[in-house]
Amino acid sequence: MADENKDRQDYIIAHDRLVKLDDLYALFQPGQKVLILGCAQGYWRLYAAEEIHEDGLVIGVDNDLSDLEPPASNVQLVKADILSKKKATTLKRLMKTLGPGANAVLSELFPQLTGDRQVDQAQSLELVKAAWSWAKELLIEGGFFLFKLLHSQVAEEFLESLRPCFERSTRLKTEPNEFGQEIYVLFRGFKKKP
Repeated sequence: MADENKDRQDYIIAHDRLVKLDDLYALFQPGQKVLILGCAQGYWRLYAAEEIHEDGLVIGVDNDLSDLEPPASNVQLVKADILSKKKATTLKRLMKTLGPGANAVLSELFPQLTGDRQVDQAQSLELVKAAWSWAKELLIEGGFFLFKLLHSQVAEEFLESLRPCFERSTRLKTEPNEFGQEIYVLFRGFKKKP
């Protein structure tokens, strides 16, 4: 029961952060193409699919799609290990589906927390770096990248390294807990390199 309550609480927080950011910056528009990494949780996949309407496309990527209900008509699910070194095949397939690229890459990737802050922060950052390796390949000029991260000094250095790749950035914090400070980071206005 405690795990169910925690999952529900995580859902509410993740959903509220996404809605708040969308309200502030009008992130989602009809017809957009959105890639969601770690989509099995479904929090952001369901919201994005509704906001981009039937003429848009959400592609959800996760290594375990077994418990997911059949997706909406504007959602495609792809089974892939985001951390795999052999992601080239999946990237090629996604590039073909996305055409010129994605308007947005969202990462719902988050580690199973161990209670060891340093380990949890390192794993969280590893997942964000993996998501960025996908985002920089698939985002179109002007697109946005949104992810959740456990804050640390090393994470702050990584965030600083991303700033030149985008026009603007925003972050929303949650209340600190025993695992540390969770932040939702939004980078907007991707600068595609020639």
